[in-house]
Amino acid sequence: MSFSREFIVDTIKTHDAYYGYVNAIAIVSARWKITNSQYPNGCAYHCFMKELDVDSLTPACFLPIEDVSNEQLEQWCIADMSPNTIAEIELMALIEIKRSHAMQSLTTYYQNPEVPPPFQM
Repeated sequence: MSFSREFIVDTIKTHDAYYGYVNAIAIVSARWKITNSQYPNGCAYHCFMKELDVDSLTPACFLPIEDVSNEQLEQWCIADMSPNTIAEIELMALIEIKRSHAMQSLTTYYQNPEVPPPFQM
């Protein structure tokens, strides 16, 4: 049983100009799509809302936004997490992964057309 995580960026908020830094990233909103090899049709999401410390920007640490990769954004989002915390997130996600895996194997017999369907994975 192994977990996989896909980092998905949803929103990046920037300061247009922050003390000479153009498009300084202030907030990253993203999520992990977590899957498990035993339940291949299931997934769960873990959301991040990371506020970056723009007050500590220096020429040595500033990255122009066009040079910021998804890998760098993920590193910023998980910087305060221990490996144990990440493992706990994955284990907690297993309940939703199992549920969504089971739901994918079922056929919808009826869906009320006036009620929006739940979040689809």
